Amino acid sequence: HVWGITELLEADYWENAAPRHRPLPTFTHQLHDCSIFSVAMCQNRVLFTGGDDCLKAWDAASLSTPSATPKHLGSATPPQKTMGRGGV
Repeated sequence: HVWGITELLEADYWENAAPRHRPLPTFTHQLHDCSIFSVAMCQNRVLFTGGDDCLKAWDAASLSTPSATPKHLGSATPPQKTMGRGGV
């Protein structure tokens, strides 16, 4: 999700909001088929996202325009192993 943050930084916005108000995103892109657990930015041009499925690289500018299709630059899928219960 992408939010327009300027209005959220204004005290009037929150003072006039209903109790337990949650602002709606300005627009949304679905970048993975699962939850995204990590995000990193490189030189304000490439956004890296990581989820259970893989790591992906995106053109950051394509993610900041509501009508644009996100430009996928590449993916890396690390090997996955099915393990039993418990941890090491």
